Amino acid sequence: MANVKRKDFEGQLQQVAMEYLIGLEVDHEIFSFHIPNGGYRGARTGAVLKRQGVRAGVVDICVMAEPDAYRQPRVIWIELKYANGKQSKAQKAFEEVCDRLGHAYYLVSCKNVWEVQPAFQAILMQAGFLPGGEPEDLGAGVAEPHTYSPDYQAMGDCRTCGRVERDPIHE
Repeated sequence: MANVKRKDFEGQLQQVAMEYLIGLEVDHEIFSFHIPNGGYRGARTGAVLKRQGVRAGVVDICVMAEPDAYRQPRVIWIELKYANGKQSKAQKAFEEVCDRLGHAYYLVSCKNVWEVQPAFQAILMQAGFLPGGEPEDLGAGVAEPHTYSPDYQAMGDCRTCGRVERDPIHE
């Protein structure tokens, strides 16, 4: 069997998520970053990273916001999965640590790039990092939400406005 390079669907979703989050930093007091824990590493590199403090199961994305009215820091941890991806045992353990320490943990599953922004917008609104209300009221950088058909193989067909776009994940 030929050596087929598997596409990094989850990585592409994370890129879209980070572009969205970084775009929000201009108008909202938030700071976000990706934690590059995944991917294959050789035994030697893995051992070095472990000694440097890399921990298995840590989420993909962290978002911080200005303190609340009581000067309490606000941080959310987001694990992003492609389609119906499952958490590893280490990821479930990290979720338990977040719960025990009182940190907000979100597990997000997206089937295509168009599901990323609405999912992250809902999380940020729920966490109080973005003002509530309809998505179109949130200002610049937040596109009108679209609901795409389940034909995720090549094209997305918006049931809201009829817009058809290519899904770069499945090109």
